[in-house]
Amino acid sequence: MRRLALLIGMAGLSLAVAAQKNIDFAEKLMQTLEGDTIVKCITVSPKMMEQIAGLSASSEETDDSKREQLQQAMQKLNSARIVTADTLAAEYYDKALALLGKHSKRFAHWSDYVDGPVSGAFYGRKAKKGEGAVEMVMLQLDSSRGTFTAIDLTGDIDEEFIETLTKAFEPNE
Repeated sequence: MRRLALLIGMAGLSLAVAAQKNIDFAEKLMQTLEGDTIVKCITVSPKMMEQIAGLSASSEETDDSKREQLQQAMQKLNSARIVTADTLAAEYYDKALALLGKHSKRFAHWSDYVDGPVSGAFYGRKAKKGEGAVEMVMLQLDSSRGTFTAIDLTGDIDEEFIETLTKAFEPNE
């Protein structure tokens, strides 16, 4: 009886540890900033993402091929979390970068960008089997507006996903 209780306890502990390992970046950032009322986090479910794609489908600016590309990209996502701050933006951007640096074995730096007062960085977390990524983090600091944004996407984030998403948001010619 004791062995059974011990076995069940260890199995529960293993599940708890495994669940903690699956915390995404946005959740980890919010835990780090616990009690901070300036930072806001919203979670966008797959159903909400489908609705967003539907809204863009009704837009006159979105052509059929881009609408289809956006819908394909949305199907590969499990969730999206958006963390924002409209005060002390540079401080929060630095905190997010520091957190990513602290977890550099988990998150790989992909690229940086600067477009006038807007700068940002892309990070990814690879799948355990090594093909593609399961999480993509996009950080943005807009120094002219004083805003910080972190977008955390989870799902099947492979080269096709990134290419599809990039094409879907390119300006119409």
